[in-house]
Amino acid sequence: MGLNIRKSTKIGKSTRLNISKSGIGVSTGVKGFRVGVGPKGVRKTTSIPGTGVYYTEQKSWGSINKGSKGERIDQPYLSPQDSMMEMLSGINPRTPSRATKLLIAGFICLILSAIFILFLPVAFILLVISAAIMLFTKDGRIAICTDIAKKSMLRYNFSKAEKECNKVLKIDKDNESARAMLDFISKDRKYI
Repeated sequence: MGLNIRKSTKIGKSTRLNISKSGIGVSTGVKGFRVGVGPKGVRKTTSIPGTGVYYTEQKSWGSINKGSKGERIDQPYLSPQDSMMEMLSGINPRTPSRATKLLIAGFICLILSAIFILFLPVAFILLVISAAIMLFTKDGRIAICTDIAKKSMLRYNFSKAEKECNKVLKIDKDNESARAMLDFISKDRKYI
């Protein structure tokens, strides 16, 4: 038997902040219709008030991110700006999962410290540990440098992006994201 935590707080006329063991969610709606967004996905509930008859539709985050698998139409020509945007859309720096989990736990403890002051030191410790993991581990530094390079390319600051990509390649010489950005910088920068 496991420990369960659940707290629901009203934050607006028809909006509630729900904190539970599985994560934080927000739900809003009126009589007969309610939408909730939480760690498991999006839930829409439609009902006939007073009858007990209702319909619930649940979409997990995985199904929302995948989208529909429709027919793909290839475009004959992409401008250099479009090809850069397409290349950058496939680059998502992965933060270390333990840092993400500690960060989420730290924020939950920070919220709970408003109710119980004993959670404040725990929140501080968890947030410091997650920051240390991001700054001092190999995966954390790669994620930070890749994110800076991606943002620099979006601002057309190619020299800074090139510098950050080289930092990533010093840490991990086989990093595909950094190689893709450097290839784009060396080939297509002159056309933008």
